[in-house]
Amino acid sequence: EGDSVILMGDFNACAGSETIMELEKYLRRAQTGQAYGGVDHIFTNQPFFQEGAILANSGSDHNAMSVVIDIAGAALPPNSAPGVPPSTSTLPPMPVAIVEVVT
Repeated sequence: EGDSVILMGDFNACAGSETIMELEKYLRRAQTGQAYGGVDHIFTNQPFFQEGAILANSGSDHNAMSVVIDIAGAALPPNSAPGVPPSTSTLPPMPVAIVEVVT
């Protein structure tokens, strides 16, 4: 309890799958990629400031993604705030998954 959790990677599961729906009971899905039907995801239990972004070509067969996560505040309770706030800014394109941590 109280720890910041950021879970990201290739889950080999699309947004509507049982696997992702189970994870969403405990964590917010902050971003989903587009490659292979959306199998890459970033989850967190912390508030995030903007909708995640798909970045420029990463040189991989998967998308580079970004999201800004605030770990200074308290963790969100499971499944309390469905949806993602609208994008308020963009991050520069980089060939990696970017998670900017704000303290």
